[in-house]
Amino acid sequence: MSLPASQPTRLIAWTSFCPGIGRWHQRSPLKQHEHARQVHHVTTLAKIAKDLGEDEDWLWDIANEMEIEDGVIWVHGVGEDGVQALTDSGIENLIELIRFYKENPGLLRR
Repeated sequence: MSLPASQPTRLIAWTSFCPGIGRWHQRSPLKQHEHARQVHHVTTLAKIAKDLGEDEDWLWDIANEMEIEDGVIWVHGVGEDGVQALTDSGIENLIELIRFYKENPGLLRR
């Protein structure tokens, strides 16, 4: 099929479902379990503070320095301002920061 102003081209085969290189597509073994790296649960900072036996306000000051890449997110609900929550890797990062700030208490900005 071609535009009216161009030379007619002959249709050789259907290509609308062609993967591009002439062979069937196989997923990489690394990408087969991509869903396993997605977040499926988070833990609120209040629960983490209770579990670790730490002051929630102090943990909030520490977690406030973390970015989304560090595993911290905000969860918003109806009638709530928002709750800070962490992924499993975020909890690990928070524990590292707790150790750091306990060793260097003067470095924490409040």
